[in-house]
Amino acid sequence: MSAHNKIYLGPVQHTTPVQAERKPSVAVKSGFLAVITGASPTSPGTYIPHNVAGGAGFPYVIKEPMLGPVDYTYALTETAFGYQPHSGEYYQMRAVAGTYIFDAPLSSNGDGQLKAAGASDTVIAYCDEASVTTTAGAPFIRVKFK
Repeated sequence: MSAHNKIYLGPVQHTTPVQAERKPSVAVKSGFLAVITGASPTSPGTYIPHNVAGGAGFPYVIKEPMLGPVDYTYALTETAFGYQPHSGEYYQMRAVAGTYIFDAPLSSNGDGQLKAAGASDTVIAYCDEASVTTTAGAPFIRVKFK
């Protein structure tokens, strides 16, 4: 289980990762995989949990509040920040209950969380811990984007 107090974990060469601000249209939690929906020339759109199991749409990693806890649920009235992940970056993200091993491919579970990737799933990230078991009470896993 990851025990970090931040969602973005590095690398240290990138001290200011790229972020996008949006209000959520449904509850989103820090560490969720999210997408922007409803964007148009007159509207910036809103965050929703990455809602297509297997992956579709550009993924964002929802950041913890500046002065808040790492395990946080954004209210619909709040502005949420989402990191735009790039190759070589590490994050602490939410994963469905299970055991994951180093370099195991991960995909979207369809609800904002990651899961072990199946043969037909789109790989989004990889596990970056030797062996970790997540539970409903401890959902975070360290991941890397390649």
